[in-house]
Amino acid sequence: MGTRALIHVQERGETLVTCYAQYDGYPDGVGAAIYRSLGRLKLVNGLRGEPDVMNGVKCAAAILIRDMKERPGGFYIYPPNASDVWEEFVYTIDGDTHEPGNGLHMKVVGYGDTLFDGPLSEFTPESCDEGGDA
Repeated sequence: MGTRALIHVQERGETLVTCYAQYDGYPDGVGAAIYRSLGRLKLVNGLRGEPDVMNGVKCAAAILIRDMKERPGGFYIYPPNASDVWEEFVYTIDGDTHEPGNGLHMKVVGYGDTLFDGPLSEFTPESCDEGGDA
C-alpha cells in the first residue's frame, strides 16, 4: 500500500493541473522530487537564452510531469482541484514571477497539518515538521 499525494499546480491561485502520486507521498519522496524538478529553476516570462529556467507556470507544470512520470502507473494527471482520493499529503505549487526565490511557492499539508508554506527554493524534507505547523 502506498502513501498517496496530490499535487496542485496553480498560477496566481487558479489550478492548472492536479497530479496524483500513488507512492512515496512523504516530503522526502514526492516533496523532494518536486524540489529536484523545479526548485533550482528560475520562473521567467519569456525566454532570453538563460539556462535553468521555466517559461511561466504552465512550462513548470509540464517539466514537473515529465520528471515525475518514470514508467506506466504510479503517477497520473487528474482533473484540476481533484480531492478525496485517499491522499495523505497535498502539495500546492503556485507561481508568480514576483515570488521570492525561484518564483514558485509551495504549501505542503500532511494528514491535515501544514508542514511547509514558503518559497519552493527554500523547501527541504527536513523543513517539514510532520507533527504540526511549519
